[in-house]
Amino acid sequence: MVINLTNAGIILTSPAWADEDSNIDFVFSVFPTQESWDEVFSIASTDPACTGSDILSYDHFLEAVDYRPDFLTNPTQEENMRELAAFLAHVSLETNGAGPGQYNGGLCFAEEVDCRDAYCDYCTGMGGGLDESPACLYGYYGRGALQITNPDNYLRTSNEVFGDERLWYNPDLMLEGTTAWDASLAFWLTREGGLIDSKTTVPGLTTCHEAIVTYNDFGKTVEVINGNLECENPDPDFIEKTRKRGEYYKTYLQDFSDKLGLFYEEPDNLTCAGD
Repeated sequence: MVINLTNAGIILTSPAWADEDSNIDFVFSVFPTQESWDEVFSIASTDPACTGSDILSYDHFLEAVDYRPDFLTNPTQEENMRELAAFLAHVSLETNGAGPGQYNGGLCFAEEVDCRDAYCDYCTGMGGGLDESPACLYGYYGRGALQITNPDNYLRTSNEVFGDERLWYNPDLMLEGTTAWDASLAFWLTREGGLIDSKTTVPGLTTCHEAIVTYNDFGKTVEVINGNLECENPDPDFIEKTRKRGEYYKTYLQDFSDKLGLFYEEPDNLTCAGD
């Protein structure tokens, strides 16, 4: 497939595995080149301390998106823009390498910072035998684009992506090939979550995909991803974490709307904790 980017004055040839009129076309409309990707994720592309940049690469993202035809194939460009901005906002917050007030630090880390050496325990208290999973106590810390954590999520994600339990037995496989993106897109598109007594506009359970595309509620995507940790927790650190997710979302909406020639409107429904 050849995409003629007349405004940029170049001809871009997409990967051989990309289908005509696929979601890859939309990604190329926002990120037509490696350079355009690097501009958005500028810290990851320039700072050698960003150990996740090769794992969470542009090429790996394109390939993972191509495997997920339900991602970015919504009826309108505006809906696609919201979905891409929301997904990358969460990814950027969870892989962030930027300092306070900066929103260019996404894709810096593919592993939860400090957990490999600090022995973060996601097993204790899991119940149902999951606290005796093969990589317990300290193997199920966050990895990937949407930092998958705990043995239950590794087990479910492994079955969603591979149809077997390989990530449950060896969580480090999350960092090989396109799996960091594959696992996170699988979670985004298929995993239902949220709070029954939700303070967002969307009651009950839903997926991140449906929350942002159908309901235009970014706060609900926070609720699906991090539940009561950010949505029912008065801890200032978690309140700040949710705020930063929203700031990344607004940053990407502004940037993508400019690239697509769409009107930018300040989004509502950015939090999940209510007023």
